[in-house]
Amino acid sequence: MTAGKIGAALAAGMLAMLAIAVGASADEPTGPRWTGFYVGAHGGYAKSRLDLAAPGTPDQRLEGGIGCIQVGYRRQFVDSGLVAGIEADVTAGDLADAVKDGNYIVQASRVAALGTVRGVIGYSMGSILPYVTGGLAWEFAKTGETCPTAPFGWCATHGPYSVRDAFADAGWVYGAGIELA
Repeated sequence: MTAGKIGAALAAGMLAMLAIAVGASADEPTGPRWTGFYVGAHGGYAKSRLDLAAPGTPDQRLEGGIGCIQVGYRRQFVDSGLVAGIEADVTAGDLADAVKDGNYIVQASRVAALGTVRGVIGYSMGSILPYVTGGLAWEFAKTGETCPTAPFGWCATHGPYSVRDAFADAGWVYGAGIELA
């Protein structure tokens, strides 16, 4: 069987499963299924790479455990399958790393919290809800650089120092997904 025939067979199978799922929902109540408030939680492990702009500085690989709470509200419009809502989440953790370059300078970073506030728009197909989402993302982070007393290199000529900074940063987040009821 060629790759084209395998792809066509897989596509036909997925369409058949979708048709069965949509057809199965015809016997269910016609009222909104996706309307209401919800609260959830999840946890896990996260990894990120921080590429520092200074030449010769090694990249930091931030990693650590995370825990998240999320809350939202969605409304399914009765006359259509359109579902719209808003969702917010806050993730706390300890994503951290410290690296030392060839001059004894230690650079450390830590992301302590991050989160999003997003709009959600989807289309209900019974118990299946494909959706798109987008909105504001933020993080709270700390960075620092320490130059200890050293026998040679930058720290030997510029003296020991320690600099710390904490900041909040904001940006955008977007995505898509499928939920099953």
